[in-house]
Amino acid sequence: MSEPINPNQISRQISVDQISAELPSESKFYFNGFTVGISPMDCSIVLMRNNQPIALLNTTHVIARTMSSALEDLIKDFEDKTGQHVMKIDELKQLLENDKP
Repeated sequence: MSEPINPNQISRQISVDQISAELPSESKFYFNGFTVGISPMDCSIVLMRNNQPIALLNTTHVIARTMSSALEDLIKDFEDKTGQHVMKIDELKQLLENDKP
């Protein structure tokens, strides 16, 4: 069995599959919604599944900004490779509202 991953040594070089294999199941979350908050000291992200909160993440502004950028790059790469636009919730809501009789 491989050595446990030290969170201080995690970099983009380590695959998500490798990290996932090392994490206990109680540390893995599927979410289909979220809400965010900000204070002068940090940012909070509430992960939600079916409109129910399942986890609270607190992080620094720097990490939140970096995470936002990394997610934007990830989705952009997916869109470029697949030729499919990934819509945001507000885009989906607007399309659905425009379709109402």
